[in-house]
Amino acid sequence: ADIVKLKNGDQITGEITYLEGDLIFIQTDYAGVIKINSHKVASFSILNPSYVKAGMFDKGRTAESITFHETLPTGSKKKRAEPRTLTLMSGEDVLRLPYKENLLVARINDHTPIYQDFRMSGMVDLALDFDKNSTTSALYKLGGSTRIQHGFWRHTVKGSVYRKEDDSKTKKHYYTLNYAVDRFFTDRFFWQGSIDYKHDWIEDIREDFSVGTGPGWQVWDNEHSALSFATLINYQALKYQTGETSKDPQLAIKWDFHNYFLNKSFRFDSAGRLGRSINNNVSLDLTLDASLSYQLTNSLSLKTGLNYEKIKGKEGNSSERTLTIGLGYWW
Repeated sequence: ADIVKLKNGDQITGEITYLEGDLIFIQTDYAGVIKINSHKVASFSILNPSYVKAGMFDKGRTAESITFHETLPTGSKKKRAEPRTLTLMSGEDVLRLPYKENLLVARINDHTPIYQDFRMSGMVDLALDFDKNSTTSALYKLGGSTRIQHGFWRHTVKGSVYRKEDDSKTKKHYYTLNYAVDRFFTDRFFWQGSIDYKHDWIEDIREDFSVGTGPGWQVWDNEHSALSFATLINYQALKYQTGETSKDPQLAIKWDFHNYFLNKSFRFDSAGRLGRSINNNVSLDLTLDASLSYQLTNSLSLKTGLNYEKIKGKEGNSSERTLTIGLGYWW
């Protein structure tokens, strides 16, 4: 069995099946799979062949055994702790690798196959509100997103539908679809291509379609938080309720951020795009999404979100501001 010693003096015995970034997954007989933050661990050993990948651009390798021991500063004077490293042993060969956020380790046995470089995550959120006082109002919102990462590629798909009625009269009604693909050339630098579409039945701008490409930078991406930026050159096509159309080149900047806090009980998300057409036909194109989620279970959360969109065009404007409270499901 593998042994994990924590900095508080506790010890866990089981099989270390997987390491990803700051998380260590331990299979135990008494509690199933336990997830431990590596920063709480003083040492561990994996006495079994394992597959190790030090980063996105590392080809990976197999080690017969792996050990980790964090050296803490000692003495009365403050000293910096030595960089955390894993020691990989295969026969007489010894290799030391930095313990970084993009480290991946998978135990090799009949139950845990070699790590496959494919990850998928996503969420769906639903908000409903019905109020009958002096007026009757109803609000419906359904949204979702999926992210797939494999090799040097990352795909993100998002969509939402929103409708609001007062006294059976539709006040807001639209849907959005978004797709972005990132190709990484280093751990930080990537190139993005994106397609965005919105159909609105109420505002001046009926359809908003844009396709673009440009460089991006992954500022950081770990278990607790992630931040990325992309600058795009877009082709934007607008169709107005009057039947007029506008086709314009556009410069835009996009951002995507999330952060867990209070022991991962809460999660804050913010994503958006700010652009302007090069020929000044569209003086402002702003999309902002922000949400705060409280984790009820590992998969279910209570979520409040703000969506703000504003387009200023020569032939008409579009403005949406939506505040919702509902449930979200994560996978």
